Amino acid sequence: MRIFSCIFAQFCGSGIFLFAAGVQAADPLGTNSPVSTLGISSPTNSQSGQAVWLFAYFRQRYDSRVEVDAQGHTHNVPLPDPMQVEQLHLALSTDGRHWTPLNHNRPVWNHWLRDPFLQRGPDGLWHLVATGGGSARRTNGTNVGPVCLHAVSRDLVNWEDARSLPLMEGVRDEAGRSPRNIWAPEWILDRNTGEYVLLWSSSFEDAGWKHSRLWFARTRDWQTFTPAKVLFAPSYSAIDGTLLEHDGAYFLFHKEEEFAAATGERRAIRLATADRLEGPYRVFDGPLNHDHRRAQCHARPAEGRLAFDV
Repeated sequence: MRIFSCIFAQFCGSGIFLFAAGVQAADPLGTNSPVSTLGISSPTNSQSGQAVWLFAYFRQRYDSRVEVDAQGHTHNVPLPDPMQVEQLHLALSTDGRHWTPLNHNRPVWNHWLRDPFLQRGPDGLWHLVATGGGSARRTNGTNVGPVCLHAVSRDLVNWEDARSLPLMEGVRDEAGRSPRNIWAPEWILDRNTGEYVLLWSSSFEDAGWKHSRLWFARTRDWQTFTPAKVLFAPSYSAIDGTLLEHDGAYFLFHKEEEFAAATGERRAIRLATADRLEGPYRVFDGPLNHDHRRAQCHARPAEGRLAFDV
């Protein structure tokens, strides 16, 4: 059985959302690098050739959480030490399990965002996508519905061409409603076509987590995108999808986001698989799901999932 490392933040914990990507770095915390102010070496100026993981995240600790009691009543429970730093942070690791934050765990880019996902594209640029983008340059004017953020970097220090992507423009549900959000976008390269495939969650309800589905669109140039289509629509509300390809199979880790008197609190990680990038995806039934919470990979409430091949 294929082993993946699955990383996520405990719900209402540190609120760290991340993606890990392989880079080459030397003296990652030293001062001999041209980008030493962030404690990271340029991938093109490696001295030792040691491979490291790059970790993108933002920081939040909620001030409260909502809980459902046995009678189905909701209660707002205060939490200590709230904190919210919604900007890009980076960290490094040599083993994918132990991480050293850069820039003293302070933001490395002064731009509002959440749920950053960072990966180097075939063009050699680092492509960042994230929840947000309202203050970035819009691609098609205004009133285009919810947007997400895209920016590029050559060195992980200087960010260019920050823009808002209206990926759900023109989409309506059966009742004619417009989507309310684009959350936690990511992208994967379709090696068969050379296209970037973006995936994210959207909902048409009054809260982004209600009856949410995972959507996707394709692009070759980050300027024009195919119309958004549903990627994964299970019987439960799904957010925070991350997609891996291995040996021709696709693994879609995601968060079940059910929270109501009828279902109780079901906010944990699940896995679906498919033989094609666009699906159809089937909820995985196997050893990872062997617990009392009906096919969840992780029994405790969590979010900000990430899985990567080790």
